[in-house]
Amino acid sequence: MSTSDENKYMANVVKKKTIEQEELVDIMLGKNTTVTRQDTLVVMDLLRETVMEQILSGFPVKTDLFKANVSIRGGFVSSDDGFDESRHRVCVNIKPVDDFKADLIKNARVEHVDPSQSKPFIRQVFDYESQELRDDLAAGALIGLKGANFTEENRETQVYLTREGETEKIEVGKIFQVKGRSVLCFLPDDLEAGNYSVSVVIGEGARANQGTYENLLTIA
Repeated sequence: MSTSDENKYMANVVKKKTIEQEELVDIMLGKNTTVTRQDTLVVMDLLRETVMEQILSGFPVKTDLFKANVSIRGGFVSSDDGFDESRHRVCVNIKPVDDFKADLIKNARVEHVDPSQSKPFIRQVFDYESQELRDDLAAGALIGLKGANFTEENRETQVYLTREGETEKIEVGKIFQVKGRSVLCFLPDDLEAGNYSVSVVIGEGARANQGTYENLLTIA
């Protein structure tokens, strides 16, 4: 009898924190600055209200993300038998739309990581002068990096900029505050105009843990 090591190990996705609606709205605003936060919140609340209203009216609803309807579980002894909460229940049926599910699978990228060391993840950059989420900034600006995994016990957190097309790391002017999901710091006063990547680095040397923002920062 032969044995195979093919199924000796299995993969698990390293879960990050749950993104709730308020943070989801912030992310959406970072992608489209022509829509106000209040307008976005109103539309999302209106969508929820309308979807619930139509489903409860008997209409199955299909959006770009999900299909939903309600059904009733439990048997009835006759055509005159009514709904009884002790024997019947209303069930909500929700499943992802096939196209959305296929796109998630198609765009998923996997890598082998150490689950004990989750990489820093920069989701957004906040400019305190304009009070906006933005990627076009001025030298010397006070900015807030928003994301996750910015701290590790007994390891120092640093923020670096790298000019597009170059390799030299430029340390930010001053870090005021580091929390698990935010870093508050100044950009260097003498930063030349151009495009820069921004990275959060925890620790030093070969074991340093680094995460880089997916967008370039533009310094005017």
